Amino acid sequence: EAFEKATQAALKAVGRCSAAAAASPRVHPHHHLVSGIAKAASSLRALLGDGLAAGKRDDLAKDMWGRAASELQEAISAEHAALPVPRDGRIADLVGLGGIHRRLGQTDKCKAVLSEALTEMRATYWAAPPAQRSASEGMLQGVESAIAEL
Repeated sequence: EAFEKATQAALKAVGRCSAAAAASPRVHPHHHLVSGIAKAASSLRALLGDGLAAGKRDDLAKDMWGRAASELQEAISAEHAALPVPRDGRIADLVGLGGIHRRLGQTDKCKAVLSEALTEMRATYWAAPPAQRSASEGMLQGVESAIAEL
């Protein structure tokens, strides 16, 4: 219960930030700070969903995960509209979104999102510095394995 209360308080704080940004006519809905708020809310909702699932409250967990997926997808789309190039942050967000879809049992959506992440990995990881190449290759192989398991 303490976990739930803390998460709800955090969600309220993020909601107030979101409302303040939305109320300002000078803040564009695709602004990176608005996307950042949506990502924070998504992370909180996913975490709350995980806690609810651990407590055997599956319906509430699915609701939280569904909201998390929507918020994260909106943030990913907004950032990509503003900067439509492959980048590590987008790859991490897509992998995270794939994880939420997997929790929801949405295999097709999970596969589509992970495939998109894989495409972006292939477009960027070839240029990784030598010290990071093995980590990049490991991440790429991990996503390939996850897709194969679906």
